[in-house]
Amino acid sequence: MKTVFNISVISTLIRGFSMISRFGLIILLGKFMSTSDFGLYGLIQSSLAIGIYIIGLDLYVYTNREIPKCDLNDQKTIIKSQYFIHIITYITIIPILLFLLSSNFISIELIPKFAALLIFEHLSFEIIRFLTSLQKPIMANIIFLFRSIVWIIPFVIISYLNNRMFNLNILINFWIFGLFISLIIGIIFLYKINLFPFKNIKIDYSFILKALKGSSIFLLASVLNKISFYSSRYFLKYLRTPIDVAIISFYQNILQIIEIFIYTSIVMILLPKIIKNKNKGLHNTYTRNVNIFYSAIFWLTIIFIILLFIFIKPFLVFIGKDVLITNIRIFYLLGIGFLLLNIFQIFHYNLYINQKDTIILKASIFGFILNIISSYLLIIHYGLYGSCIAFVLTVIIIGIFELIFVDKKEIFNKSIVLSVPKYVYKIIFNK
Repeated sequence: MKTVFNISVISTLIRGFSMISRFGLIILLGKFMSTSDFGLYGLIQSSLAIGIYIIGLDLYVYTNREIPKCDLNDQKTIIKSQYFIHIITYITIIPILLFLLSSNFISIELIPKFAALLIFEHLSFEIIRFLTSLQKPIMANIIFLFRSIVWIIPFVIISYLNNRMFNLNILINFWIFGLFISLIIGIIFLYKINLFPFKNIKIDYSFILKALKGSSIFLLASVLNKISFYSSRYFLKYLRTPIDVAIISFYQNILQIIEIFIYTSIVMILLPKIIKNKNKGLHNTYTRNVNIFYSAIFWLTIIFIILLFIFIKPFLVFIGKDVLITNIRIFYLLGIGFLLLNIFQIFHYNLYINQKDTIILKASIFGFILNIISSYLLIIHYGLYGSCIAFVLTVIIIGIFELIFVDKKEIFNKSIVLSVPKYVYKIIFNK
């Protein structure tokens, strides 16, 4: 128990440091970067998030369920087969994405760098997912440390010393370098656990077909969810002004840190264990872990939202940009949406754990249609407030839709909310 706890503490500290670093970066970019550059940074972020799902085909959802069941050679086969698919998507899909972006959102000069960001982000994240599924959290966290944190520190120092020039091009250069280093470290880790190189390992085409079929539902759902989430930035770019894009991107980035922290420190660690417990019929262990899982999501969301609501004004005063201060109500409105979004993720994961994949897809399709229509209409009439209202409305309706199909006995278990406090108490007092 203590070993598991120590690993969890290390993982949480790394993720917490990452969250602080990201938050600090956003604050400094908001203060020192030009509004137009920050708006473009927001568009690059959203395009990356969508692009990663498209080129990744959400294969990890299927493969990460299979890897823990297999021996070493079969694991190598899965990884080699998956990366074979990714090479094909890099060649076929990335040029299309780059053409669409260069035609509408990103300057030609940034396109090669965006391509590097997209490939390196995807490859390093996939290695993290492989290692997590193999219950190698320390290795996964070290890679995460380099891809998400290490490069930020020298970028901030150099930019601050250089007359506080927080330039977007320089930011992207450091970002690419950090991702490249994390990728190299990831390959070294795969080599250490004998998952690389792939000598004498053949590509399993039958597995590829199974993986594509098994992940197709999640791919469509994930892409639609990501487009729905980031649609406001693209609509504001077309219908309003670059300043509006910068404002919504800034506040979304701050609030999204909560989601990222929960996913990386809770979901990536506990969800594979929960699925494994369920598949093996370990009812007591499953119940305990799933209660901790839901409780952690609930408590972390509540705590972080409260903290952000309290401290957002001092941060905005530090940044000193009137356009952000005068639009602080946008932050509060988005904050309500993010509060509900993260808590309602409990419904989503309950459906996923219980393999109600078609319900997840239906919810995603419904949410996508609702969000696109409401965002377009409300942004035309109400601008930034319209985008926030559309977001909150979509979150509520999708949450209600998923609630209909969840395992209500599991979700509304009276011990859910108290599971994490009880777990921490037992660890501290050795009971």
